[in-house]
Amino acid sequence: MNQEWWQGCLAGGNESGYVPDGYIKLKT
Repeated sequence: MNQEWWQGCLAGGNESGYVPDGYIKLKT
């Protein structure tokens, strides 16, 4: 996984109000 991919995923996730499970694991 690279940071750019996550940034795009988070941008789309925030807009739809959904946070990917992988993001939560990354932030924990």
